[in-house]
Amino acid sequence: MRSPFALLNRYCAHGDPLTGQANRFALLLASNQPFYPLYVWWLVGEGWTVSLWTLLSTPFFLATPWLARRSSLGGRLMLAFAALSNTFMCMALFGENSLVGLFLAPCAVLIALLFRSGETVWTALCLGAGLAVFLAMHGRWPAPQVEFTSSQINSFAFLHIISAASLTALIAWLFAGRIADNPPENSS
Repeated sequence: MRSPFALLNRYCAHGDPLTGQANRFALLLASNQPFYPLYVWWLVGEGWTVSLWTLLSTPFFLATPWLARRSSLGGRLMLAFAALSNTFMCMALFGENSLVGLFLAPCAVLIALLFRSGETVWTALCLGAGLAVFLAMHGRWPAPQVEFTSSQINSFAFLHIISAASLTALIAWLFAGRIADNPPENSS
């Protein structure tokens, strides 16, 4: 019988190292999502039940390796749009004051690293779509689904600052090997 880690490795495996890394990262995001409501409950108190809505994106993260087996580009696009969609859903649920919009930074870094130099149209499409939604909705997000005190908003902001910064650093670290292993084609 195979270990759960061996099964996960097999599920994430891909002939393209970039897609394999994207698959592993998608499952890492999916595995962390159930903890977000616990973080909200622990640090903020209110809103943890509303944060359960964020689990709606989990199946998309989990399905990324499945789709990537059929289309490497399709799997990477799914990961990019699942990450953006999750962030925008959180902004709609908790409002801009929660600073959950800071997760757009790791989304942008992830998108920049998900696509090769010959796939710049996809990088531009994903980044452009994220920017367009942000600019269209800035100042127009619905009221938060929960009334938060200023202390709770500060706790929310702290959670999102630390989480977004950590996630950005993790993305850079995980994908740094890919960049080092794949120098530009015309390097001297």
